[in-house]
Amino acid sequence: MSGEEFALRISENKNVSLADMGTGATNLLKNNNRKAFFIIVDSIKDNIKVEYVDYVYDNDGNVIDQRIRKRYISQLDILNKFVGLFSLPENQEIMKNVDSIHFIVTKSDLLGDVTVRETKAKELLLERYQGPVTALKNLCRRTKRINYATNYNPHVFTFSLGKFYLGDIFKFDSGETLKIVNAIRSVTAGRAEKSWIDKLKEVLG
Repeated sequence: MSGEEFALRISENKNVSLADMGTGATNLLKNNNRKAFFIIVDSIKDNIKVEYVDYVYDNDGNVIDQRIRKRYISQLDILNKFVGLFSLPENQEIMKNVDSIHFIVTKSDLLGDVTVRETKAKELLLERYQGPVTALKNLCRRTKRINYATNYNPHVFTFSLGKFYLGDIFKFDSGETLKIVNAIRSVTAGRAEKSWIDKLKEVLG
């Protein structure tokens, strides 16, 4: 889900909710399917650029022009707000279906060789964003459910499209992508509908 609208509301000091994560987010989050959340962190920027449309109105309230504006929002502020939403009473209907919450650190090719990227990504999270990381760990322990398989600790995944060359040309590397896909597979599973025999067995005990 896009986080731009969410980040923009934070920059304007507006109240935010999980429903502000993008178009259709509310229906997606409130269904009864089991869920895994991945929080995406940019490895090279402390401030995230968000573009938005600024409308110009005449005296009668009619739109006469529009301009593309840019705003920079602290990634730390975004993470603090987002992790804080998990504990709010109005979001508990959503959170009861969440089994795991993990981090994805992007642009990992700039963190060094693949053998050290995960270690450097963990160091980056603890150095720059220790507050929201600690808050997330404490939340998971309180639930006694979220991230149970990892002793209530969020896992850190790294992600890069591959090796970049001059002119924004890159050679795609599927290695880190497959790690994330496999992680999703490991924490999610299909649920078959009960047959009439299954239902009869439940009734008969």
